[in-house]
Amino acid sequence: MTLNIGGNPKEFIEERGGMHDAVVESFTWESIQRVLTLDIDDLNSCFEGLPEYEGLCPITLVFSKVSSLDLNLQISSNQVSIYDFSILSLKGIFQIEIKCSPGGIIKLSCEDIEIKYKGK
Repeated sequence: MTLNIGGNPKEFIEERGGMHDAVVESFTWESIQRVLTLDIDDLNSCFEGLPEYEGLCPITLVFSKVSSLDLNLQISSNQVSIYDFSILSLKGIFQIEIKCSPGGIIKLSCEDIEIKYKGK
């Protein structure tokens, strides 16, 4: 199942706690297509252990028509997780900043954002 969150991705991400504690299992950059994909272990990870937790929801985030990408990750452990995920929309372009733990940041500008649910 695919969900295009182009309408209001900022609200979508904020409703999920900024995807705090979600683990980035892998990422792929397709330079010719200008597509960045991030495989995420659990969209609902921010709420794990709380009554609001809706259960495990692995996803792939697909950022299309990427016009800029700055990737700076510190790989000092066996996993990279999301610390904060913010989105701004300026004239039809999404400005995305994903702060990671143990350290680093992913910054990009793109025109489209999709979520692909895995295993459903």
